[in-house]
Amino acid sequence: MPDSGGSSTRKYLMIVGPKTVDPSRVVLVNPATDSDEVAASAACYPPLGLISLGSTLKSQLPEVDLSVLDQAVVGFDGVAKAFTKGAVVGISALTTTYRNSLRFAQEAIDRGCFVVFGNDHSSRFAELIVRDRGVHAVLVGDHVEFPFVDLVRWVDSRRDCIPEIPGLVMLGPGGPVAQPPVRYPMERVPIPDRGLVDHRPYREEFSRRFGRTLATPNLAPTTVNLCRGCSKVNDRCSFCDIYDLGLDRVSPGRAWQELMGLTRSGLNYLWEVGDSFTSHPHWLADLAASRPPDFNGELFVYARAQELTKPSTVELLGRIGVTRVNVGMESGDDQALRVYNKGNIKGGETNRIAARNLAERNIRAHVSLILGSPGETSDSLARTEDLVQCLLNLKILSSVDVAILYPLPGAPLWKLIREHESFRDAVGTDLLPINLRERFVRHFCRVSMDHLHDTQKRINALVEAHGCVPGGFG
Repeated sequence: MPDSGGSSTRKYLMIVGPKTVDPSRVVLVNPATDSDEVAASAACYPPLGLISLGSTLKSQLPEVDLSVLDQAVVGFDGVAKAFTKGAVVGISALTTTYRNSLRFAQEAIDRGCFVVFGNDHSSRFAELIVRDRGVHAVLVGDHVEFPFVDLVRWVDSRRDCIPEIPGLVMLGPGGPVAQPPVRYPMERVPIPDRGLVDHRPYREEFSRRFGRTLATPNLAPTTVNLCRGCSKVNDRCSFCDIYDLGLDRVSPGRAWQELMGLTRSGLNYLWEVGDSFTSHPHWLADLAASRPPDFNGELFVYARAQELTKPSTVELLGRIGVTRVNVGMESGDDQALRVYNKGNIKGGETNRIAARNLAERNIRAHVSLILGSPGETSDSLARTEDLVQCLLNLKILSSVDVAILYPLPGAPLWKLIREHESFRDAVGTDLLPINLRERFVRHFCRVSMDHLHDTQKRINALVEAHGCVPGGFG
């Protein structure tokens, strides 16, 4: 029944989690990928989203005992032992980490914890998750730092009704109760406190994986987030499942304050994890104009190939301190790029123009490729291999991630799954079939999965023979 206050969201709770919750103990968890395929950045960079969440929490509730734990670093048992009775456990659940996320959720629930999910996959299936998975709450969207603080405060209350918190989804007596998320400027969020995690294991793994390919020795990596969103926010790439691509960025002054603080603390290789750094051209100019003369770090940023075809944009990147870009070139085939809706005006030639511009500025690249587009053929795969050889000839590659397309529920390509009768088991569920990728290739590609794996292996062997890292984020 509704709360006497009359608000549609303040419904009495039937399921409130453990009877006793200790909001002074919070554990934030970054699960590892579910499959045998190791994520390209696993254990090389700390989980910035959780660090930001924890930093905001500590700024508001400094007495909280907080742990930020990464399964790729400490393992499942190393995370689970932090689930003390009554603790608040926040889990970052992506499609590719969802089975591990559910394992952590069940472990935490069994130990009497209050469990909260967040991130893209959770946002898309929030109501199903609180209804069917035993998870006590989901926070929807990218802007969850302050809602999470409000939720931690609430668990210390009587918990007799669902609180009015933007983006919160919980289970009421009539089913899931969902409140719409809100956006707030990135500038409001505190600068992340990197002291919340031990950077040593990340630095060691980064050095082990990329040391032989780096132009600068003894780089100490961390993540930063100075901007969000992509210029294709209203016409996204067909495989993109990012929940919110809305554009935002911090002020240049705030950006340099954070970057200078990191380099002074010894963290000098900075992966900027915004969706597309180059989608903010005027901001780039402001960053370049205000760069402190004593900034000596290296930036690694996401960039769109189409935006890198402008020499002026690449020149700005160099002035800011970008030494590497993470660019999704995806394919060397014009038709595949059209299917992916990459926005490449000149198709495959766009990738080559971008690469030549990077070479002229001595900026190296991590390039991602996707095999298995709908309609993929032997000829289209051969054109992708030709693209790799072109990049090697230009000597810009530091690493290459060659993936076989995995359809995701939030991506435009999911329409093929939704409308095909052979995939009814994949529609409307938060737990995708394990063999989804293989079935997608069988139904929509003109080559076999074995053919795709052979191409993947050839590209990996080729780049490794040229001193690059296959599958890495260098």
